[in-house]
Amino acid sequence: MQLSIRVGIDGITDLVVHGSELHWHHIKYVVPNAAIINGATWQPSWPAQSTSCDCDSSSTEVTPPLPSRSQVVVVTPLTARTPIVVDQPTAANDYTLVLHFNDDPSGSAYYEFTIGYVSP
Repeated sequence: MQLSIRVGIDGITDLVVHGSELHWHHIKYVVPNAAIINGATWQPSWPAQSTSCDCDSSSTEVTPPLPSRSQVVVVTPLTARTPIVVDQPTAANDYTLVLHFNDDPSGSAYYEFTIGYVSP
């Protein structure tokens, strides 16, 4: 699987990939809006109260899906103001990949990165 993503982040938010589904789990400050995933624009929808909401966005489909097996996922930041923390997919988390963004400095910043995996 190879995903290329570009998105503006302004706060604390997680990108969650499980199988063929990708969505945001937003925690604090401004929700992520339009993201470019493999060249296509995805505009997630959010609950009415979506600033500092501890809520999930709508999801989008990713192809090929993240396999339901333990694996090493490689996240390569191309542009990132703060580190991207990765929770690897394992049986303990139902083979879910979670990328944690903690963009605490003032204002938003663009993050551009790729996600790839190799089987163990």
